[in-house]
Amino acid sequence: MLKATKIRIYPTPEQAEFLNRQFGAARFVYNKALHIISSQHKRHGLKLKAKEQGKHLVKIDQWFASSKTCSCCGHKVDFLPLSVRNWTCPACKAELDRDINAAINIRQQGIIKLRAEGLSAPANGGLRKSGHALVAA
Repeated sequence: MLKATKIRIYPTPEQAEFLNRQFGAARFVYNKALHIISSQHKRHGLKLKAKEQGKHLVKIDQWFASSKTCSCCGHKVDFLPLSVRNWTCPACKAELDRDINAAINIRQQGIIKLRAEGLSAPANGGLRKSGHALVAA
């Protein structure tokens, strides 16, 4: 059986300053390494997870105007404040919800990028909608 013993030390002020410097440097190195690892995981983790599931990760430009572009006709509004949640397209007069419109535009942009890479994208989003009901035999 292993036994552990706790020992309490009482360093002098000079020793305490030395220990604080040494352990402070160790914390700095540890925190820097942790930052590097977490940023690598953010960059490559999603890509690896998608690859494991047989999916493709598509990156869309962060400045793509997904909520200001009409998902029906493609018209882009010049100014749309964040307080406006529902708006009407001036070109096709479609009533649009800001969040749903942005989701549709992001999906369309992803499909465009997949097709540009030579990959296929299902029109129904991968959901199988059969006209026949499944019957157990």
